[in-house]
Amino acid sequence: MFPASLIGTGEKYTLVRHLNSTEFLNYEGTKFSKTKNIGVFGDQVQETKIPCEVFRYYLLAVRPEQQDANFSWVELAERNNNELIKNLGNFSVRVLRFIESHYDRVIPDYDPSDKQSEEAALECLKEFYEELNIYASLMESVKLREGLKQAMNLSSICNKYMQKWQPWVAAKENAKFAGSAINILMNMFVVVCAALEPFIPTFAAKIYCMTNWKRGLREETLLGFVLDAKNALTVLSVIPSKHKIDQALPIFREISSEEVENLKLKFGGTATV
Repeated sequence: MFPASLIGTGEKYTLVRHLNSTEFLNYEGTKFSKTKNIGVFGDQVQETKIPCEVFRYYLLAVRPEQQDANFSWVELAERNNNELIKNLGNFSVRVLRFIESHYDRVIPDYDPSDKQSEEAALECLKEFYEELNIYASLMESVKLREGLKQAMNLSSICNKYMQKWQPWVAAKENAKFAGSAINILMNMFVVVCAALEPFIPTFAAKIYCMTNWKRGLREETLLGFVLDAKNALTVLSVIPSKHKIDQALPIFREISSEEVENLKLKFGGTATV
């Protein structure tokens, strides 16, 4: 009925072209029940003191796309501690604090005249760009769970090359390469934030704030700009030259096993804690 109404207006509205549905989400092996106080609901999330991006990440990571899924506090904590902290959190803090300590918060330029920098960019961006195209294909197919997994894979690539290039060592041996490495990694990281924004927009917003990055129309269409170019080196044009970041702060915190047990008790249909 609604699409017919849109067509009837004669205006050029975007029409529905793909409907996506899910199976059921259960809670700790049973069903959610508001009346029995079983499960955590949207209006109770703040009581947990767990950031909303953690809930969004976990719920999308276990999204019941083809069969029923199960909400588990243990698994939520594991994904937070082992995926968000060790992947996204680890890279964001390392690269931003390196820029703070070595470049007075100014992102260094990429130097194509340095052979080591050029070779590193070609190797890294080729891999990153191929994986970014896979992400776009998954999202076009509305495979959200796999799309999120692929976005995290993009972050893993950033981590991999941060460790491979070791700019803290390179800074003593080839300053041009060290600066180029950080520039490449930061350009990729902004693209990663754009890829994660549909899933955990508050994480992207915090990174934009720490990088002193004003989100606008360009950021809304950033992935299209990068992918439509059909050139991996386009990634290097995301961040303007001599861009200055703000203070780097941790985004995620560890969720302890004690905290998990308290949450299971509080939202498990028993007496409140």
